[in-house]
Amino acid sequence: MSSSDSDALSSAYNSNKCASSSNSDAMLPTSNSEKHTSPSSSNASKKRVSTDDILDNLTATGRQKKMKLSDVLLEYRMAGRKAVLILNPFASVSLTFHYGMMLDKGGVSNSNISDEQQARYRTFYNGILDMVPGFRATLDEISYDELKPYITVINSAMSSQRSDDFASLKHPMLEYILTNRNSDTLQPPIPKSSCKSNQGTNHPRLARELCPRKWLDKFDIDVDLGIQHLQDGTWPLLSTNWPSFLYAADAIYDSEDPNIGLFRGHAGIRKLAQVTVKGAEHDSRERLPHPQCLEGTRVDLLKYIYGVLDDRSKSRLIWLHGTVGVGKSAVAFTVAERMRGLKVTGETNVEMRLAGTFFFSRKHTNRRTTGRFFAALAYQLASNFPGVRTHMNKAILDNPALLHPDGSLRKQMEALFSRPLRQLKSRLCDCPPLAFVIDALDECRESFDQSTIEPFDENKSEIELAELISLFAQALRDPDLPVTHILVTSRLEAHIYEAMQHKDVHPLVCEIPVRISGHSVANTISLDGADVDEDIYLFLQHSFRKLQSCFPTFPQPTKVQLERSANRTGRRFIVASTMMKFIDDRHRAHARTSDYRAYLHLSVVAALSDPLPMPQISELLGPGEGRDVERVLVQLRSVIDVPTDNNLPVNICHSSVRDYVSHPPTAASLK
Repeated sequence: MSSSDSDALSSAYNSNKCASSSNSDAMLPTSNSEKHTSPSSSNASKKRVSTDDILDNLTATGRQKKMKLSDVLLEYRMAGRKAVLILNPFASVSLTFHYGMMLDKGGVSNSNISDEQQARYRTFYNGILDMVPGFRATLDEISYDELKPYITVINSAMSSQRSDDFASLKHPMLEYILTNRNSDTLQPPIPKSSCKSNQGTNHPRLARELCPRKWLDKFDIDVDLGIQHLQDGTWPLLSTNWPSFLYAADAIYDSEDPNIGLFRGHAGIRKLAQVTVKGAEHDSRERLPHPQCLEGTRVDLLKYIYGVLDDRSKSRLIWLHGTVGVGKSAVAFTVAERMRGLKVTGETNVEMRLAGTFFFSRKHTNRRTTGRFFAALAYQLASNFPGVRTHMNKAILDNPALLHPDGSLRKQMEALFSRPLRQLKSRLCDCPPLAFVIDALDECRESFDQSTIEPFDENKSEIELAELISLFAQALRDPDLPVTHILVTSRLEAHIYEAMQHKDVHPLVCEIPVRISGHSVANTISLDGADVDEDIYLFLQHSFRKLQSCFPTFPQPTKVQLERSANRTGRRFIVASTMMKFIDDRHRAHARTSDYRAYLHLSVVAALSDPLPMPQISELLGPGEGRDVERVLVQLRSVIDVPTDNNLPVNICHSSVRDYVSHPPTAASLK
């Protein structure tokens, strides 16, 4: 504080102090704490700290400082630190007390100071006084010279708190300022000096990043004046005045809604990342090993699906259904991989035609409901198309409840799915359609509540799924969306069939199996048509050759044996896959256990609401049945996934295993 400022403050203080006795009726209202400012003079005197004590304390260090710090002084230091956190980190304490005391004593406000600035001074002034009981009474009894040490202590504490706070911002700021921290440098560079005067707001680049976004245009016009305004508090950093480095460089600042572009559009997206279901993505580690179509199989089916996905005439809901184990998930994964490998345009290396995937699963809590369905698709959409992040970010910040799993599915679809896609229509008008892949709709169902061990209402899951299908159709009918196709797979269950046949949905549905005509002969494209026998034959042939590559002495079956085995699978790939896993396990010559014990362990794994690792399964079974859990489960690898890492959960390979254990065989058949 300069000598002129001190003189002005002293004069204003003394004149206002003298006027206080005659102008008591003209005093302005202050905070509620003022009602309690009539302590005795002896109490007030206890709150005073001499200038010598304060200066002595400020020059002390380490353990010596802690010992010298009195309880009274600690209150003022804590008030200074709190002021940075909850009031204003850049407030001028001297000016604050000048205007606050002047108004308290009935003085006239300064016409050269804006109403907004004066309101900030008054808020800060009252805030400090509220933090230190008895400070108001002390001000009435001390001279200006006695006030300056209090200001010194508060200023010192604020400076320390700011240093702590801004030190924590150094690395995050570099992430925003520099494109690549490993190669880029700050220009102009920070001079190598023990002096810190050019390392904060004096540095033009850092000052620009710290400048509140609302004044950035003025800062660019006159950098020197902008730095001065930052340092004297004219442009304060407040909760409503965020610094520029937190905004996207190309974002248009909206003074009416400063949240637009805030945190470079990452705040809402970060919330989205926290609730997305990574395990539901088609290529997630949670789904390993990923079932996919062997090259040379499913040729006609895949060709038909790819043809529909390339159709630019209108959006379609492609419904691929079939019985258990016919390979629906393998087809869904194969289609997703192909769409991920296709670019939206030739000019981009980021934006792919695969806009999002969700693979439902009854064995995982967040993958068997629609609660986080649209959040998961929105996160993938934002990752693939950066252009939608700003609007998606704003939607989440405006309504955080959108991400709640029990929220309105319709509102989630509109805010997280339809609106972002509308932002892409103009860009994608001449591009091939986007594709979403949704697998195993029939597994969107609750099993039981572990806290109550009560069954869920089956109708609830069916209604929830019917609503989801209806929302698919609603989105695809929207003329403001780019052409978009959604591939869904499921078993042919009554409630799904009924939802697909609804008058608002059916016109958009492309159903598979489908009859097509070729060479004057009617054919059917399906998951279990006559051509599947040949596909399974190729799969078995490939699997036996792969087994021989691991075990050179392993005998290869004849063509007749392969054909007979393929015919016995009932056109279900899951049967062929399980058979090969079983043969592989038998060839490894594990010591076999009783069928009853194997069935018992399998039942436990299949019944778990959420998969558990092997040690926890052993603990669950108890010291008797759980003693050899690893040996038993390893022998069941043809139907369950047993990871080599015991800390990872044991999973069933297919939902048909759960169907099997839910309809147990007779006890006699297990003995």
